[in-house]
Amino acid sequence: KSIYEQFQCDAKIGLQISGGVDSTIIAGVASKMKIKPYASYFVSMVDSEHDESSYAFEVASKFKYYLNKINLSEKEFFTSIDTVAYHHDTPINHPHASAIYLLSKEAQKKLKVLVSGEGADELCFGYLRYDRRLINSDYDIIKNYSFLRTSHEIELMNELVNGSNFCEADASRETIVSGLPDYNNINRFRLYELKVHLQDLLLRLDRMLMANSIEGRVPYLSNDFVKLCLENDGNLFYDNNNGKIQLKRIADKLVKKGFSSRDKVGFRIPLNEWASKTEHKNDMSILLELKDSNLFNSTIVQNFYEDLLKEKNIETNMKFYSLLTNLVRWSRSHSLELK
Repeated sequence: KSIYEQFQCDAKIGLQISGGVDSTIIAGVASKMKIKPYASYFVSMVDSEHDESSYAFEVASKFKYYLNKINLSEKEFFTSIDTVAYHHDTPINHPHASAIYLLSKEAQKKLKVLVSGEGADELCFGYLRYDRRLINSDYDIIKNYSFLRTSHEIELMNELVNGSNFCEADASRETIVSGLPDYNNINRFRLYELKVHLQDLLLRLDRMLMANSIEGRVPYLSNDFVKLCLENDGNLFYDNNNGKIQLKRIADKLVKKGFSSRDKVGFRIPLNEWASKTEHKNDMSILLELKDSNLFNSTIVQNFYEDLLKEKNIETNMKFYSLLTNLVRWSRSHSLELK
């Protein structure tokens, strides 16, 4: 019902196909209802282990949709990132905003509306971090979401930001968690994700699509589907500790047995894989612009820069690289000084 309603449109309407469970169900159900999107689109992460081109083309072929493939390499990423920062209107907290922007830039040549699968993971426990064995308290709910997860990373942030205690940033999250209904932990966790994580994703989607004058539609977030999911206990969405089990079964019926059995990859920019690339090495110098800012500890900023050039401790350092360089890009795009 939701898919049918979301495809009702006087303008040309398209579909984002990722090769994952959520967009596959939309494509398959639309096909069964004889709904034919004007075009479909997929972003390929060139030469990356995160690329799921084969699955996207399998889905498109199964339901006879022509798939427009947009190749995203490190070159395209760095060419577009300043424009993305401008349209995002806040410092970019999800680097894959660039992928959505480039997809919408290509899609606007043919259509004005784009349907995507946002919301299904949050409602039906689709992310790998939604392992219910890890959610046993309110503290687990907050920690599971946090971008900086380890004590070492939090200590680094405390050292980086002058005159501030990063741990205080959790206060707003604690307020949200404390205001949740007295459900079991997994249901409280789902509501928290809908209020926090999903809001960021929808903001990113809306701004990146509207940067190219495209309206975004999300069938999984129709009132009826959200109500259906929330009326069911979160534990019912698991088979052992494998989440989103109902949607996976539907995808398997639509495509083939075992289609959904692979690990979730998600819509990701492979920053860690690109750390050794020339474009990334050149871009890292942006960090040095923060050394003269009273907001940050210049020694820590210099250490991040030097460690990144040496490709040292990539997993943690690339997180700070992403946060700090996107802060600089945002400030530039709005002619702001980070004093």
